[in-house]
Amino acid sequence: MRLVLLLFLAVWSVPAQVCAPARMLTVGAITGSLDDASCFLSDSTAFASYRLDLPARGNVRLTLSTAQDFVLILRDSSGVKIESGQSILRALEAGAYTVLVNARVPGQVGALVGDDEGFF
Repeated sequence: MRLVLLLFLAVWSVPAQVCAPARMLTVGAITGSLDDASCFLSDSTAFASYRLDLPARGNVRLTLSTAQDFVLILRDSSGVKIESGQSILRALEAGAYTVLVNARVPGQVGALVGDDEGFF
């Protein structure tokens, strides 16, 4: 019984994150930063989340510019990882996608510029 109560209290005290993605246009740049106020993945690395809505099937080119060792992660509407890297060039179907800018190690912070170089 004590173990159940202890587990309940441990789960109850974990703060929830509200990490709604910001909208990302199909052409243009985004600026931001990863810091102590960012959301965190289960491995304790900070991330920023962006929603990319594609009106039609086509190719997307995403590029990340930062002095830090951040990475782009492209996910489909169900959250499945499609591709990752400093730059992504990929043919995609029409639909909603999530682009994460993720620090590679816990505690890594800094400014970022993401460039959606186009949908073609």
